[in-house]
Amino acid sequence: MGLEDVIVSIGSRVKSTGREAYLFYRPSKPGIDMRLPEGQLRQYLEWHPQSRYFIFGLGMYEAWKRIQSPLRTEYNGVITSLIRFVSPSPTLNTALMRHIGMHIERPPRELPQADRKDLEVSVATHCQFDFFFPELISIGYGTMLGVEVAIATHLNMQDYFIVGEVNIGRSVLLGAKSVIGPGVTIGDRAQINAGSYVTSDVPPGAIYSGNPARLVGRRKARWVEMEDGLPRMKQGFHDDR
Repeated sequence: MGLEDVIVSIGSRVKSTGREAYLFYRPSKPGIDMRLPEGQLRQYLEWHPQSRYFIFGLGMYEAWKRIQSPLRTEYNGVITSLIRFVSPSPTLNTALMRHIGMHIERPPRELPQADRKDLEVSVATHCQFDFFFPELISIGYGTMLGVEVAIATHLNMQDYFIVGEVNIGRSVLLGAKSVIGPGVTIGDRAQINAGSYVTSDVPPGAIYSGNPARLVGRRKARWVEMEDGLPRMKQGFHDDR
């Protein structure tokens, strides 16, 4: 299920409650009543394709029941808790992530087995994945998630909700306790430093840090080079500032 289908599903749940809720592709632009027929809602989404949308009118108290099936949310919560607290196996973690709909890319089959193993997505302990809409998360092969990384596909901002996709490229490094917000795309070989909060797209190869995260450098293609027949670590290997 993609973002368009998720938004339509929320519209269907809103319609069943009779509650007024309005969808915006940008807060300053014209929106649409989510109680309108599915065809009109899909047309709005086709005309205004975005990686995140804003929904006003869901309220706060038990609003989570208006955007997703409570049973589905609780089931996803159990699986993400297993990944976060119980499973010590990267292979089992990625299998559980795929089970609840996350798109976890496998390394190319033409690579040798040893290289394929090294390029599997690696998830450290205590990582937290959005259990409302895990199907909106995509992670490319070779990516590493540090301890307590959090990936959110929705945010409750009290007055409104944000719902969006998170697309993480290949060979990305997410530092410990970094947070990735909805609607964010992170390019291949990018690096997010520990404790950063990412709210906007990150270009390939960029190093981002801070809250909100900002560009602080660029990752080198290679950290080690040969000199006089010996491997040497490049000076200033953290970034190219």
